[in-house]
Amino acid sequence: MTEDTIHISGLEPLLEPGKVAGWPPAPGWYLVIALALLALLYLGIRLIRKRRKNRYRTMALAELKNIRDLQGHPPAQKDLRALNHLIKVTALTAYPRDQVAPLSGRKWEEFLLNSCPSSRSVTLPEGMLDRQTLRKPGHEEILADDWVNLTRFCEQWIRHHKA
Repeated sequence: MTEDTIHISGLEPLLEPGKVAGWPPAPGWYLVIALALLALLYLGIRLIRKRRKNRYRTMALAELKNIRDLQGHPPAQKDLRALNHLIKVTALTAYPRDQVAPLSGRKWEEFLLNSCPSSRSVTLPEGMLDRQTLRKPGHEEILADDWVNLTRFCEQWIRHHKA
């Protein structure tokens, strides 16, 4: 047993390896970092483009809120005209002028319904966006239920129309 002890005591001490550095990483990590940065850049550009493309919707929704806040009680023709103007301007922003500008009456309502299928869940009061209805002097007041349905329809259309 003493021979083993002598033999072990004659050994050199074990060398401990140096600390592993955290930086610079292995070459594969540079590739992973570069790809991650490219993906973030791509997603950022897409987000910015989408926001710019839909900015008119945000502005139209803010104007719709304004119209709702400033409406008379009960809503009057001026409120209806403001709402129709808002939808027309929004449509002119989203679609070609020659496709939207000449529309009025039933064709205008059909265009709105066809350009936003999801708005069919909200009832559009018949003839509410018709130019003749907007100009009739005897129709100064609008029923509250019709006004609520019309503003819901407009909000739905602004949010979800296909541009």
